[in-house]
Amino acid sequence: EELKPEFELAREFIKARVAANMTQTDVAEKMATTQSVIARLESGKRVPSIKTIDRFAKAVGMKFEFHFVQN
Repeated sequence: EELKPEFELAREFIKARVAANMTQTDVAEKMATTQSVIARLESGKRVPSIKTIDRFAKAVGMKFEFHFVQN
């Protein structure tokens, strides 16, 4: 079953953080925020801004790219 976009995004946050071998606290420190903010991003309960997604990507040593794909 296809996940809702916000949960797909949450899954991508977790995959990126784990691939970078970082904890939520590590990412929070690089983003100058708190671990609870990172936990909320990874929960999929709220849709973050593009700026926040970009900051997260940089914190885990990645680049954020957005693409539309054909159904």
